[in-house]
Amino acid sequence: MTIVHVAYFVMVFSNTKLWSQLDDQYYANVLVAIFQFATAVLFIWKKMPGEKKLKSNSTFLIVILGIIGMWLWLPNKEELGKLEEAETRNID
Repeated sequence: MTIVHVAYFVMVFSNTKLWSQLDDQYYANVLVAIFQFATAVLFIWKKMPGEKKLKSNSTFLIVILGIIGMWLWLPNKEELGKLEEAETRNID
């Protein structure tokens, strides 16, 4: 997802004419937003362990804050380990 955003921002700032054509013809902003939302939802709801409330909060923050939200609020490896341990304790 980060690669898509970086490529899109490079295109926006390097070739404004191409960006405006893509945005007018193909709604590039909307496509990037849909890709971002779909990736966030699939990752959070399918892969991330934890409670439903944590997942819904993370999804909301990522959708609203975009790529910054993804980097700030998704758990790192240590936090994921804690979430997995807590989930296995709840299952047993």
